[in-house]
Amino acid sequence: DKITANMETMEERGAVVLPIVHDQLMMELLRGKEDEWLLETLQYTYPDFCSAVQYFVILTTAAEPEDGQLHGPLYLPGTHAVLYGVLVEETGLAAFIVTRKSNDDVRIECMKELTSVLDTDTPPYTVYSAGSTVSSTSQISTSYLEAYVAMRKKQNTTSDRLYVYNSLEQRKDSNTLNHKSLDDTVALYLQSLQSVDESTALSLLEAVEETLCANGVSVLYRHFTYVEIFSRAMEAVPESTAARFREEVTNLNQFSTPELFSDIMHRLTSDACREQSQKRKNLQLSTRRQILELVEAHYTEPDFALTTLSRMAGYSSTYVNRCLREEVGMSFIQLVSEKRMNKAKEMLRDTDIMVKDITQQVGYFDAASFVRKFKETEGLTPSEYRIRYKEYKKQK
Repeated sequence: DKITANMETMEERGAVVLPIVHDQLMMELLRGKEDEWLLETLQYTYPDFCSAVQYFVILTTAAEPEDGQLHGPLYLPGTHAVLYGVLVEETGLAAFIVTRKSNDDVRIECMKELTSVLDTDTPPYTVYSAGSTVSSTSQISTSYLEAYVAMRKKQNTTSDRLYVYNSLEQRKDSNTLNHKSLDDTVALYLQSLQSVDESTALSLLEAVEETLCANGVSVLYRHFTYVEIFSRAMEAVPESTAARFREEVTNLNQFSTPELFSDIMHRLTSDACREQSQKRKNLQLSTRRQILELVEAHYTEPDFALTTLSRMAGYSSTYVNRCLREEVGMSFIQLVSEKRMNKAKEMLRDTDIMVKDITQQVGYFDAASFVRKFKETEGLTPSEYRIRYKEYKKQK
């Protein structure tokens, strides 16, 4: 019995911990933050993920799925793809990292198959986009940014809802290759200022510099392009970062050479990414405090549900549950149940209120379900608990 109980406890802990680990792994892969811990944890948690030969990212504005459905692995039999999902809550999007065992391009087919999974109650304005296919986990962040660009630019439309980013190697028109190469690289860099880790953004900035130099354009055109890229970057970075650089950059001659441009843009990129990262952390902390305060204020209401809490907080149910797991190590149901039980035990110990009245005051619809739940948790009925406590107090 002890072994069985310990196994059940481990399973329960695993059910709580796995979604937290999953979300952290997926978000770090998307943001390009790949380190030894991530690779080892990924190998241990999802060994099949690491053995895939093709990866790409699908972004979708799909309506919120049932809790837990995003985590995956989600298998799509039509395309033989395995999807690992996570909510990117600050953008209001869901991201799916798609893994496959073969190299053929099934991005469009995969998006179509995914719509049939997510579209049951989805509004018609929901859209999907896919980045290019890559061959290693270190390149997933690039596909993630490409999916952003495809969605925002409505690039390479396959329907009014599906967009797919075509990498430069897939373009056949050599006359437009140089122009497109620079345009796409700049678009990815600008998106990176808001979406990924500092190191990834800096590598994309370096790709912009290399692409511009490789195009063999005149010094005047290059100078003009430097100024344009800086101006567009200033629109993408947080206002506080932009304000600092407005004071510093007051003369167009400050972009007269590649070295001057590189110095300014590297500092702008680093400052912007660090500030965005801190903003995300602050938002998460504020959101978690708000969610916990709402739970504390409403857990005794019989009709208080995860959907109710999500509506009050202004976030999806999946994200709210994720915040609770990360903050207190429990899901919404577990947390509310624990709070109701603790409140009930307090009332049983400190008052003579009848059990049926306690039932209503702690948020249960009927006494039978409350008594059953209480006995499951404490091993005693509420009445037995009260008697046992009074006996204990007398002995003291």
